[in-house]
Amino acid sequence: MTTNAVTSKTSSQSKSSSASNQASGAALSSAKVNAALSFYRSNASLYPKEVVRQIQSKVGAAADGVIGPKTVNAIGRYQSAQRLTADGIAGPATLTRMFGRDIRAGRSAAPAPQATAAAPKPAASTSATALSKAKVDAALAYYRNNKSLYPSQVAKQIQSKVGVAADGSIGPLTVNAIGRYQAAQKLTVDGIAGAGTLTRMFGKDIRPKSGGSAGTTSTNKPATGGGSGSSGGATESGLRVPSGLNDIIKVFGQPGTNLANFSMRASPGGKYRNVYCHRKVGPILQKVFEDIFKAGHAEHIRTFDGCYNKRRKRGSTGAWSTHAWGIAVDVNASANQMTKKGAPKMVSSGQRVLAPHFERNGFYWGAAFNDAMHFQYCRNY
Repeated sequence: MTTNAVTSKTSSQSKSSSASNQASGAALSSAKVNAALSFYRSNASLYPKEVVRQIQSKVGAAADGVIGPKTVNAIGRYQSAQRLTADGIAGPATLTRMFGRDIRAGRSAAPAPQATAAAPKPAASTSATALSKAKVDAALAYYRNNKSLYPSQVAKQIQSKVGVAADGSIGPLTVNAIGRYQAAQKLTVDGIAGAGTLTRMFGKDIRPKSGGSAGTTSTNKPATGGGSGSSGGATESGLRVPSGLNDIIKVFGQPGTNLANFSMRASPGGKYRNVYCHRKVGPILQKVFEDIFKAGHAEHIRTFDGCYNKRRKRGSTGAWSTHAWGIAVDVNASANQMTKKGAPKMVSSGQRVLAPHFERNGFYWGAAFNDAMHFQYCRNY
């Protein structure tokens, strides 16, 4: 009897210990806890003591009105149990699951922007959408090479939109959060907040228009060699993206000069064709279309609709079009026609797949100004 009693007691203790370990095993990593605490510090006005106490009571933490590591871990355990992304941040989706609405200060009357993520299945899918290390590294390289386009205030707006700590510095956590947002919005998932992603987030490209003047460089090194009909003319690695008319002339010269043919995979399905364009931009365009082909996205090239065309801007009798320098291309024109300012943008799903390839190589997407067929190697013009 004594042996059985001891065995029974040991078994009971083991079960109790197992249950305890299971609960404590859901603790967040130190990196996630620190990221969550940074988020709460940066957004203290949204989490006054009365709001914090309600959250703490819901997750079984001491309701002292102060968010510390214990509260963050308790929120993380709640999120895991609810099949939400376990990051310890009580954002719109988590709060809506807890209380049926976003109870944060100043937002209680507003609909929760992430309410659709409240269903268990989508939440599990979203949490699983982490980018590969290669994609994260590529995105971080893009942000490093385009720092002037992502000043702290812009980075904070993006971070607030995707639900990470708004510290104004874009790191791996922010890149993955942008990727999750892109996946939910059925955009190309690469973690890069380019013109297409920003337009979906805010209705416009919020990056500073003069960003390119600070010497923005291309993320990828352009290929060398001039292609068919070229007599060299390869651009230097990391050609600066000019901003404004004077800078365009400084980098590329006068319209209609320094042009050559370049063979590239710009025809439907990635077939080769000659593209007559500026000698400095030709190798970069070759790289763009090669990237598209290697990524398996060439099926989204339905039509190539031109590059060099010495004409004025539409609706202008004086200003030259960027096509007049041979530094812009139009792709899939019929499905991405230019619309008037204020009118709905016309952007095909295939164009959203192609756009990041151009943006990573320094091109600015015309979707920001209602011309989604258009990609130009300059800004602010």
